[in-house]
Amino acid sequence: AGWAALNYGHYRNSAFDSLVQIASLEESAGKAKGVWREAMDTLNADVPAIFLYSLANVAAVSRRLSDVKIDPYSWASGLRNWKVGPSGGKTGR
Repeated sequence: AGWAALNYGHYRNSAFDSLVQIASLEESAGKAKGVWREAMDTLNADVPAIFLYSLANVAAVSRRLSDVKIDPYSWASGLRNWKVGPSGGKTGR
């Protein structure tokens, strides 16, 4: 329901939407992975479309940064809240 611009088939399932919201807000990667798996199982059981490919999103963030929350649909949306801590060592520059 929240993907209006990308939901070309107008797929709607309240259980799937709820699981996506829970997984998106989960701070523990391990717990989020389980909820994402349940969401994808729900989607696959409905068979609303034939997916030809799936993007793999990977993010890496320096330990110097704090308050980092990445929205998978707009990674830069929370950028203004990130904070940079002191350098862990000298770089020689």
